[in-house]
Amino acid sequence: MKPAFTVNLAEPKKYLLLNVQLLVEGAEPVEKIKKHMPLLRHEMIMMLSGLHAADLQTMEQREGLRLKTKEMITGLLTKIQNPDGFRDVFFSEFLIQ
Repeated sequence: MKPAFTVNLAEPKKYLLLNVQLLVEGAEPVEKIKKHMPLLRHEMIMMLSGLHAADLQTMEQREGLRLKTKEMITGLLTKIQNPDGFRDVFFSEFLIQ
């Protein structure tokens, strides 16, 4: 998902920089996801901006966020189209400042 997400966290002067990659199989699912990318990005920003830095410190917390992100995207794709082809979400950059 380009560009990377940069969001203010739910506390003063804290932000999160997050690069998210989607694992999608097949040309048709890729095109459907590209078509709905504005919705997916919006929902990601809204979800991420409600987080606190303390909730993202451990590997377990970050893995929990990854799974929550996957569930959210799967749910959105189910509402607007068939989620077939969408397999997983990965964070390739994660920075809290």
